[in-house]
Amino acid sequence: MKRKIKTILFIFISMTLTLLFFIIVNGVRQRSLNIIVKQALNKADIHIGDFSFFQTNKLGKAWELKANKAELFENEKKANLEDIHVTIHTESGMEISFQGEQGTIDTQRKNFHLENKKDPILINMSNGYKIELMQIDWDNEKKEITSQSPIVIHGENWTIKGKGLILNTKSEEFVIQKEVEAQSTS
Repeated sequence: MKRKIKTILFIFISMTLTLLFFIIVNGVRQRSLNIIVKQALNKADIHIGDFSFFQTNKLGKAWELKANKAELFENEKKANLEDIHVTIHTESGMEISFQGEQGTIDTQRKNFHLENKKDPILINMSNGYKIELMQIDWDNEKKEITSQSPIVIHGENWTIKGKGLILNTKSEEFVIQKEVEAQSTS
């Protein structure tokens, strides 16, 4: 009788240990695989300091984007950017420049997105206008700067506030999409 009880206990303990072994091994394998996959998905193909990307036209550089740091993902045709400075030259010779804390660029279509978390992005235009907003999108095909964030535009003697912006660099015209409020500062 004692021998039967010992045999049953031995079989029970052996099965429990075997089950625990398989659970632990499979659990570790799944976690390791998840960690490896997540690291591979987040890993850039190329890390670049002092990154520069630009487009030319018949007059020279149409626009140039510089970043202190870039992580390129070749298969996705994109780059994640930090500490970015952009200069756009219109066909009439006006210069538009601004800086962003972080952003992305589609390296194939040449569209980019910039945003700041704390302070607004300040767009300086050589015609004297200044625009403040938190995020900017550049559509390279349309040659437009757009934003859905709240904006403030400063002129010589006036200020306009609103939400949403379309700035066409070909026609050098801008549209404030909604909640427009204008003030004279003179």
